[in-house]
Amino acid sequence: MQRPPKPSRWKHRAYEWRIDDSPWVERDPGRGLCGQLPGSYVYTLRVSDGVGGVVSESFTLTIESVKEIVLWAADHRDGDVEGG
Repeated sequence: MQRPPKPSRWKHRAYEWRIDDSPWVERDPGRGLCGQLPGSYVYTLRVSDGVGGVVSESFTLTIESVKEIVLWAADHRDGDVEGG
């Protein structure tokens, strides 16, 4: 006879994120690294188990400024490209 699984302490866990001192946001799939301006940001993840246990971890992300590269396509009407 198979024993039923033990109830999980983490059954009601919740994940929350925040950047710097912004409000806590629960499971925001749109929150990410894209679109951030150059600078340093502190990301914090907080996990609670629903019965009083809470743990959090932070890391600093630094986004450096990079020089923009602009590419122009040649236009064969200007004589830049031969053949055709």
